[in-house]
Amino acid sequence: SMLYILCWVGTFGWNSKTCPDNTDNSRVPKQLDRWHQGTLEEIAKAKRTDLDSSNDFQNIISEFNPRLKNVDLLFDLVEKLRDVLIDEHPDNLRGALKKLGRQVNTETGMHEFVILSDPFEERAAKWKGLSESLLMVLEDSAQQARKRLRK
Repeated sequence: SMLYILCWVGTFGWNSKTCPDNTDNSRVPKQLDRWHQGTLEEIAKAKRTDLDSSNDFQNIISEFNPRLKNVDLLFDLVEKLRDVLIDEHPDNLRGALKKLGRQVNTETGMHEFVILSDPFEERAAKWKGLSESLLMVLEDSAQQARKRLRK
């Protein structure tokens, strides 16, 4: 995802010259490593956990490389993108991918779990508003970057 790529650049730099740990060709493990190492289930759980909580996401962006020029602009951009994608939606992914409910099967008398809603489907239905919010974040960040470059 774009958010992952931006976090990767902020953490590890554009190339080996901007990598914070390039002095001895080794690299200190970072929180972001959990987003690409392990099984698919482990990766999904790590991403969901880190994005779900603004505190956990702060752990990711706190590892941004301070040697990157204008890293503060990137820091602000990824925070705003996460806010639009996660915090500004009541249908966020907290807890489970699908919201489940229980009902009694009239034939068996047993309780069954049924899908009440799928946050991904709900969010897809709101694509236009989400797209507009994301574009506003990107335009605002681009404007801030242009101002910085003019100085």
